Formats: sequence, C-alpha cells, structure tokens
Amino acid sequence: MARPLYTSAGIILVNRRGQILLELRASDPAIPYPGYWGLTGGGGLPGETPEATALREVEEETGWRVPSMTFFRVYHFLGTPPGPRYEVHIFYAPAPNGDLRPGEGAALRFFFPEELTGLDLAYNHAQVLADFVASPDYRAYLAEGRDA
Repeated sequence: MARPLYTSAGIILVNRRGQILLELRASDPAIPYPGYWGLTGGGGLPGETPEATALREVEEETGWRVPSMTFFRVYHFLGTPPGPRYEVHIFYAPAPNGDLRPGEGAALRFFFPEELTGLDLAYNHAQVLADFVASPDYRAYLAEGRDA
C-alpha cells in the first residue's frame, strides 16, 4: 500500500544581518518533532497552493504578513514508515519588521548560519538550510542588504 503524499510549504525568513528565523516546536508528544527547531511552515489545506500555504503558515506562527517571497526549491521528505511522504515547497523572504508573536510553537528566534550546527532541526530542515545558506540566492540576498 502506497504511503500518502502531503504537500506542505515553508518560508525561510532572513533579516538584514543574514540571520534565519526558526520556530521552536511545542513539546507536545502528539506532534512530529516536539521540541525541535524548524522553519515556519506547515501542511496545505485542500485546494490551497503552496504559496498560499506558506503565507498562511508564517502568519499563524509569527503574526507577520509577508508581502512577497521568492521560490527556492521543492524537497521530498520521507517520514518514518508507515507515515506519509511530504512534498515541501520552500520559499524565502526578508523578515518583516515588528514584534514576533509565537503562535503554534514555544518560541521564535533568529540564528546566524554558523549557529545552526548542532541544533535539533525538524524534518529535513538541516538539509534545506544548508542548501539555502550555500546557494547563490542567499549570497545575493546578503549582497543586496535586503530587509522589509
């Protein structure tokens, strides 16, 4: 029997210092990866595009509305059998100014790329973040000094 495929999406939010926002997931054992750090994002609703999912999730998890974002990559993540498979659409955007309001998670914090090593990261987020930090997208972002 084939494992179900779920579509999810997330946004890598980067501040003008090059730090990346991560959410500390709640310590609820009923959720995947309780107590791990992860990107803002989550599962899509029926009929929702990955773009709409990413924007909705970041607002639910941070209180921020992101005015625009850029597509990065699609990842396929195989959860622990017999659980579902995931198709994860990743975007990036400048972190908006304003106060952070943790919505679903326990905390929100910005990390420099070198601080990511050794963090307990949810799902395949260690690979996603390593790819992003090594990408021309991140280097160009830093060179432009972008911030919302």
